[in-house]
Amino acid sequence: MPDVYLNITLMSGKVLKAGFNIRPFTRECLEMVNKNFEVVVFTASHKWYADVILDYIDPDGTLIQHRLYRDHCIKTTDSVYIKDLRVFKGRDLKDLLIVDNAVYSFGA
Repeated sequence: MPDVYLNITLMSGKVLKAGFNIRPFTRECLEMVNKNFEVVVFTASHKWYADVILDYIDPDGTLIQHRLYRDHCIKTTDSVYIKDLRVFKGRDLKDLLIVDNAVYSFGA
């Protein structure tokens, strides 16, 4: 059973009630990380989908400083979206900590 149900408005305008599990201590972790770091969420999901979840996790907009979405990704010939780390212009990649569920998600 999901932790929370959120209304996701599809591009067609149809509203879908989607269930999500939020990892325990997510908010507390983000609060601690924010003491020393800038938080950027980079997802291969669409903005209209991801923002509903991120707004639930960070309703005041204080824990996540930047959001990047599918339109910041590169679509491979296999129709897989990889996160293009070149969007972090002016930043040394050695200064990034990446947390993801798939090792193939990133490219530079």
